[in-house]
Amino acid sequence: PASSLAGIKQLSVEGQRLTALLAGDFDNLDGLTTVSLADNRLTSLPAGLFDKLTALDDLHLRFNHLASLPAGLFDKLTALDDLDLRFNHLASLPPGLFDNQTALRSLDLRFNLLTSLPAGLFDKLTALTHLYLGDNRLATLPPGLFDNLPALAHLDLRFNRLASLPARLFDNLPALVTLDLRFNRLLGLRPDHTIFDNLPRRRTDPNAAPDRLNPLLDDQNKPDAPPPCQPGGGFPSGRDAECQAAPEPAPPSPPAPEPGPPSPPNPAPEPVQPDPPNPGPEPAPPADDMAERIAALSAAIAALKEADAAAASERLEHGKRLSAIEEAIPPRRLRIYLPERRDAGGPTTEVDAAPDGG
Repeated sequence: PASSLAGIKQLSVEGQRLTALLAGDFDNLDGLTTVSLADNRLTSLPAGLFDKLTALDDLHLRFNHLASLPAGLFDKLTALDDLDLRFNHLASLPPGLFDNQTALRSLDLRFNLLTSLPAGLFDKLTALTHLYLGDNRLATLPPGLFDNLPALAHLDLRFNRLASLPARLFDNLPALVTLDLRFNRLLGLRPDHTIFDNLPRRRTDPNAAPDRLNPLLDDQNKPDAPPPCQPGGGFPSGRDAECQAAPEPAPPSPPAPEPGPPSPPNPAPEPVQPDPPNPGPEPAPPADDMAERIAALSAAIAALKEADAAAASERLEHGKRLSAIEEAIPPRRLRIYLPERRDAGGPTTEVDAAPDGG
């Protein structure tokens, strides 16, 4: 009965090859705090599926085939602490999807097909500490995407296709500890870029000024040349002051060294013996000679074919002669001695039998 399930706190249906769920499947399980639907074959989820799970803390939807999520799917999950959506096929997310998850601390969207994110998607996630957006196809990020994440400590953006970043994208992340931008297309981005000027600082030495957080960048994001000058701020632009400044004059060339004592004259080099002339490749035979060789080779092949055919014919005639001889020889008869009565030891009877049983 449904009443016997009301006290269940944790539900796991991992690895059950589920392909679909109905909107009311969890209506009588309003006491659940953990639900795992991981490692199934779900391609979509019905609207209102989780509306009765107001006490839910952890929701795991990883390793499915989800291509989209309905708007408002998580609206009733106000107590949600951990949401795992890794390893799906999500190409986009509806605006406002996480507006009621003010208690959410970990959001994992890695290994999806996301190409963009709606502006304001994370604005209500004021308790979020871990945001994983790596291993997607993000090419751009909207300005201000991370402006309302005061508790965010770890931001993972690696393995995307980011070629530029909006100005002041990381200015409002006072709790940030890790910023991972490796394996993108941010050519010229270096840790001293102005886009990182307002990253939080950590005091590593009590007697020294605090150090700025150092973003994680790979070698592809840090070539020797600085990014090109482009107006508008951000990356690859954002170097307006540097671009407007007059170019620095080229450093003066070093003075010529003072002349030293004259060097002793070099002895005349020994004469080099010329190499013997290269005979070069062997000249090709004349065309007439080549034609004669081809004709001789063709004649030899034809002779071999004729000899082989003659040998085959001879073997066939030999076989026919053997068959004729066997047919002309009369079959020999065998004598078999059988006792009339084994126990009596009486006389035997002779029976002639041909080898073929005749």
